[in-house]
Amino acid sequence: MRNDAMKLGWPLLLSGAMAFGMASACSGDGGDGGEGTTCESNSDCTAPNVCLADGSCGPDDQGDAGEEPVIEEEDYVISYVRRTFPPNQEYDVRLYATSDAKHESIVPASADCTPPNLCGVTENLSHFIYMENGEGGFQDIYTAAIDPDSLEVTGALELSESGVLDARVRGAGVAYVDGDTAYYKEIGGEAQVVGVVATEPEGDAAPVPAHWDVDPSSGRTALYQPTLDSVTVLVGELGTPISAEDNLITISGVNFPGEAGSYYIGALPTAFSPDGNLVSFITVGPNNYNACNSNADCSGTAQECGDENRCTAIEATVNIIDMSNASNLGEACSSDAECGPVHRCDAATDDFDRAMCMPQRVVYGLPHFPQQGEPTRAGCDWTLEDGSFAYTDIDSQMTFGEDGRIYVAAARECVRPLGDAAGEGTEANIPLSAITRIDPQTGTYDEIYGNPQGDDFDESRCYDEIEQQVVIDDCITRVVSAKLSPKGNDLIFSATNPNVVDPGLADRTFDMWSVQRDGTEPAWLTREPSTWSVVNFRVHADPRIDDAEEEAAE
Repeated sequence: MRNDAMKLGWPLLLSGAMAFGMASACSGDGGDGGEGTTCESNSDCTAPNVCLADGSCGPDDQGDAGEEPVIEEEDYVISYVRRTFPPNQEYDVRLYATSDAKHESIVPASADCTPPNLCGVTENLSHFIYMENGEGGFQDIYTAAIDPDSLEVTGALELSESGVLDARVRGAGVAYVDGDTAYYKEIGGEAQVVGVVATEPEGDAAPVPAHWDVDPSSGRTALYQPTLDSVTVLVGELGTPISAEDNLITISGVNFPGEAGSYYIGALPTAFSPDGNLVSFITVGPNNYNACNSNADCSGTAQECGDENRCTAIEATVNIIDMSNASNLGEACSSDAECGPVHRCDAATDDFDRAMCMPQRVVYGLPHFPQQGEPTRAGCDWTLEDGSFAYTDIDSQMTFGEDGRIYVAAARECVRPLGDAAGEGTEANIPLSAITRIDPQTGTYDEIYGNPQGDDFDESRCYDEIEQQVVIDDCITRVVSAKLSPKGNDLIFSATNPNVVDPGLADRTFDMWSVQRDGTEPAWLTREPSTWSVVNFRVHADPRIDDAEEEAAE
């Protein structure tokens, strides 16, 4: 279904259920929103129309995604971390190639992938990365080459970096913090600076980095500087230290009533479009809406009248910045059209001297915690009662497609206690979840695949007693994370292993799946036993297929 991003302060209304695995769209706006309709903001127009400068809905040639790319068959490789369950937990990293459906462990004997150690594979499948945790939280990074033909690790692990912090695999290398500065280093190359991301502590303690990220493919870097009630967003270019000149906008939660709540301290998951023009990041913090004098003026779910006289609530939100129009962020505006095709005019009242261009805001729902509103209640309680929001959580993994959309999984972490009977007005026995697709221009999302209708997990829907085999066409699962394949034809995702028979394990035991980008042709890929569960994964182009195609072209 199509969901508005609440541009002018009205609550997100989810209406109706969607058939399993199929995307649908509807508009909650007044009027038809078609071309020529009078508008004040993009939310008054139905996609793909936007609110133009003349105050009417129409197609926008700025940033238009164009025709939907054709879906074709594609082979790729999935690297995934799996683990067994306590008390004797084991961790493993495996490669699964769709071309031959083989999956093998690639962890060298000298590597221990049990947390806090970390293991991974570079995007180009050239190297296995082992990040060993040491005293004080400092890490040593080791690498080992992967043979491009056999996809097996060759040779011993070699030390690449020592005594670093906050290491992660990015692109064809690793990113890490050394001292107070973050770097990206391609395996075998020279370190490129991201910028100063940490403050030096007192004594011998380790530096404490702010949240930062880097995308070698687009050449973009991001740094988030939080306070107790706000976060400043900086976006720069890899190789040039991020600085005050890269400051784009500060998102403030100071209006939220009560004491500051450290809303933005911690990870802010980030994604970059392939061309680096769009930057998306997730916040779970206060969003401000229409002007108010009391709570009676606030109609949105759990909203209260804030300290700065605007209605507000803590919400799970995807924020989107258009770098080609980044200069207008924070500037005065009177309509969305003045902020470009992506940004919104934060115009809560007719008092336009308070209005400014802000990042696009796509709200998914209220988090279950912290409790909020009047009376104070948990998010699941608020939203179960009025049905205004489907989701409480947005997954940390986002990917941009060639269609210009953002793909991300979302879930409603509200579950009926085991043993309680199902009934009208009750939660499901596993979290409602789906892969969603965001349109950055309209600030809306629709659901591609999953269980957005909130059906119960039932093992009988995943197993054919007559044929004595697992079936997935009607199998209800919990979707955890989703990523596009390298060429954008498929969505690869982790979800409930259909071998599971206990609803209590359906939200704990995950395996790898795929579905076409349009939500059709689901496939259960790795077929792991239910004694293992996927923790995280990456998707890679298969170097053997790419090499073969190049040779054929020659």
